[in-house]
Amino acid sequence: MTARRGAHLPLYLSLAYLALVVCASLAPFSGWRDQGFPPFAFLETSWARYFTWFDVGANFLAYIPLGLLSCSAWQHRLPRWIAVVLASLLAFTLSLGMEALQTYLPGRISSNLDLLSNSLGGMTGAIAAGLWGRNFRDGSRLVAWRYEYLMHGHAADMALVVIGLWLLAQFNPAGSLFASGDLRDYYQAAFALHSPSLFAFGEAVVVACNVVGAGLYFSVLLRRARAIGALVLILLALLLKTFAIGTLAGAPAAWDWLTPGALAGLVAGALLLLPALHLAPMARIFGALGALGLAVVAVNLMPENPYFPAYLQELNLEQGHYMNFNKVTHWLSQAWPFIAMACLLPLRKEWRHA
Repeated sequence: MTARRGAHLPLYLSLAYLALVVCASLAPFSGWRDQGFPPFAFLETSWARYFTWFDVGANFLAYIPLGLLSCSAWQHRLPRWIAVVLASLLAFTLSLGMEALQTYLPGRISSNLDLLSNSLGGMTGAIAAGLWGRNFRDGSRLVAWRYEYLMHGHAADMALVVIGLWLLAQFNPAGSLFASGDLRDYYQAAFALHSPSLFAFGEAVVVACNVVGAGLYFSVLLRRARAIGALVLILLALLLKTFAIGTLAGAPAAWDWLTPGALAGLVAGALLLLPALHLAPMARIFGALGALGLAVVAVNLMPENPYFPAYLQELNLEQGHYMNFNKVTHWLSQAWPFIAMACLLPLRKEWRHA
């Protein structure tokens, strides 16, 4: 039973990453049309005359986690090197399918060079998992530490994946701090907080509720050191946000997310979170549900921030891999609270059997 249980997290992580790769490869999922040539015609063309090593490196690096995670998941059930071969074939097959589908998207260009770099990246990740994947198997110190400090089981493994998706969503620069669940792309709000003071208040509410919601969410998965774990999670999210903006816009802009409203929300959220971490597990589950739900309501009452559209244009995020990655993180940010709330309730069963 333990061996099968240990395979859940790598499997869920590999499936989540595969979904992200598909979204990034086929974004924006619109404008599909037949362009007059077969979907696999790119296999017979010569190497691209014009390319950048950045694109080659990005394609290579993007598929390394796919090979690493899928091979780690399969090693629980299959001999090690068979898992390596299957993970490498998965990367090649997925890349081949994505390049073929891109022939129907006018804004995308299918390339045999992309197929090669993606496949090599996936194979590299698979080989790395084959060489060092035993560190992720049951009986290893890492897995023993995980079972000692974290809840385990299907629901807990899914919840850990959701926490990872929240951290990934922080790479989306087109939004205020922790402004997940923003659905204003799909409707016209009948009411919005238009004055500067109300906007700052709304931003503070959004940040505070997300600090409490994410912190309580993670605390439900922790067997001990809940306060340290929750605060480390929030600090890591802030560092990722700072790193993402600083990398794209330069060091001077790295702290642009730290507005008066965001700062007030961080302080208020921390003051509310710390005592709430001492509540019983069921109370923390429902507290996280309430905080995340309130954050979604608040973020959808706020007006669009006119700073960010200009910011995106300045960063030139509408081209190449920046566009694809930005769209994925944007969609992820929109969907995350709803995914998180759906995965919270099953954790009640894990605690009852803990």
